[in-house]
Amino acid sequence: MNGTKFEQKGNNMSRTKKVFAIFTLLAAGALPGLADQTNVVQHLSFQLMGLTQGPTVTNRNSVDTSVDFTRVGNRQVIQALGLATGHAFSRNADLVVVTPLGGGSSSIQVRDAGTTVDVTTYFTYQVLSGSVGNAQANLRTGRASGSNYFVEEFALIDAPGLVPLTLHFDVRGVASETWTTTPNQGTRSEVTAEVTGSGDNGGVVLILQGSVQVQGYSLEVVSGGWTT
Repeated sequence: MNGTKFEQKGNNMSRTKKVFAIFTLLAAGALPGLADQTNVVQHLSFQLMGLTQGPTVTNRNSVDTSVDFTRVGNRQVIQALGLATGHAFSRNADLVVVTPLGGGSSSIQVRDAGTTVDVTTYFTYQVLSGSVGNAQANLRTGRASGSNYFVEEFALIDAPGLVPLTLHFDVRGVASETWTTTPNQGTRSEVTAEVTGSGDNGGVVLILQGSVQVQGYSLEVVSGGWTT
């Protein structure tokens, strides 16, 4: 699913961003230079419960086949990403979505103490529907807030040409985005989606349900970003 779009909606405006970062270093008649880049950093959280095939036990004339329960959360996702990328991430590692302030290509990273690993190519995200929403605005202060609702899909997949993952899933469901806009801070949004879907862990089928969240809002300045 290469090229799947990373789309967010807020204040009745759609902003579509490709998941795979594309950096254009040269422009006609201009040479690239260096400049600081300010990014928005948000936490990406998976909280999924799964059903997987259990064992079959024979006891005299009785044959019983069971279903087991399993959990797929950030710890399991980060562990699978660590095996594929050759990194031994700690229990404190975090998944984040990083977006240039003012718009641009988003990326997904694992951050663990001083280690940052870009894992964007192992994820796809897309909005599968139009949206409906509500909004409230104060014309005096310029502050506005509201919610948007839409259907989204999020998948953890193998990246072409890279080491395969031991864990995969494809989940979708209704997402709720809450947003606020202020004259000084611009627009901030968080998304929570209740999802269902399927996947596998080491080739064993998983039937999944739970939630995917993109929450929090912090700014970071990265020195030496390219500009033209």
